[in-house]
Amino acid sequence: MNERKHTVSGAFVFLLLGLFAVFSMVLVLFGARAYRNSLTLTDVHNEDRILHAIVVNTVAAGDREGAIAVKDESGIPTLQVRDEFDNEVYINYIYCYDGCLRELYTDLPFDPEMGEVLCAAECFEPTLENGMLTVTLKGSGEPLTATAVIRTEVG
Repeated sequence: MNERKHTVSGAFVFLLLGLFAVFSMVLVLFGARAYRNSLTLTDVHNEDRILHAIVVNTVAAGDREGAIAVKDESGIPTLQVRDEFDNEVYINYIYCYDGCLRELYTDLPFDPEMGEVLCAAECFEPTLENGMLTVTLKGSGEPLTATAVIRTEVG
């Protein structure tokens, strides 16, 4: 009788250990899923912030009279910031091409494939009216709109 009671209590201990292991595994799986979702949302948010910061900082750095323009180059809408260095004219193009936001700083004619990939982007739509620059950006998240007042737009 005593041995049977001892066997039941041993089985009960193993059952408790098994339940503990199962619940621990379930907890780890739920935690991993929550962590993965958190990282995904953070990546999307950071990407959108990067898109916004690139446009705002480029415009702020190059905002001189007559230096900023919005033009279509080869059917691609571009934000252009003109710069002069050692009597050479350079243009910093920001545009979306092949699913990426790109930047091209050059004194050569515009070639969209030559731009440096900054990050993934689906849409880049700059408009410039009456000294107000509005850029609509779409990365992985919701579309963002950045606005800036500039000194004088290029005609």
